Amino acid sequence: VTQDDGRRRKAVLAVALSNAAAASGDSATALKQARAAHDLAPGLVAATVAYMRCLAAGGKTRRAVNLAESAWTLDPHPDLAAAYDDFGGESEPPLERVKRFQRLCSFRPDHPESHYALAEVSLAADLWGEARRHLEAAGGDHPTARHCRLMAELEDKETGNLEVTRHWLDRAVAAPPGEAWYCRECGSVAGAWAPCCSSCGSFDSLKWSLPPGTGALLLEAPDRAKTDAMVALPGTGSPAAAPPAER
Repeated sequence: VTQDDGRRRKAVLAVALSNAAAASGDSATALKQARAAHDLAPGLVAATVAYMRCLAAGGKTRRAVNLAESAWTLDPHPDLAAAYDDFGGESEPPLERVKRFQRLCSFRPDHPESHYALAEVSLAADLWGEARRHLEAAGGDHPTARHCRLMAELEDKETGNLEVTRHWLDRAVAAPPGEAWYCRECGSVAGAWAPCCSSCGSFDSLKWSLPPGTGALLLEAPDRAKTDAMVALPGTGSPAAAPPAER
């Protein structure tokens, strides 16, 4: 085990201890372990998220926000966005939430995760044009299942066009999967990061990545996109390529 591997493993264990302490109401231990994890492995998303949540829970929201912005600058990630989202509370007005995320995403404005984060908060604020603009920027040539689901939500809320919405939902089923927490040992996918894989029990084996075989799916995607572009949506007379995410 290299020195870096050892530090990371200690960080993963510290995150587990922090989360357990937080769940039991021991906020002091949770903060101590989260800080230790972040110091050991600043690039470990789970450590940053745990530290952010502990700081915010202790009333140190400004420090938590600074931590989130620094982490986003280095490596935007949906788990960071989810933790950052909680800082506003349930009573936060949707437009204020959008403004907060605009600041966060300004540190990596061209990253796909910045566009997806802004698309989601814009959807929640009924800012259809902004949501569409960010989805267009994030989708690329091979929209993932996540992208297609967001497009379906946008079409449903903005236009109420059931045919177009159904088109995007159908595409979500067949679209290449996006990045997720995959186990390096057994290949299973986890809904959330954990110190150990729930399928095989391997320690520190979850990696945020594309699943095995995605490369082949992406190679096939252009032909599928061209085929979709030639098919008119039933009852609309519009080509399936009309949704702007397919550029």
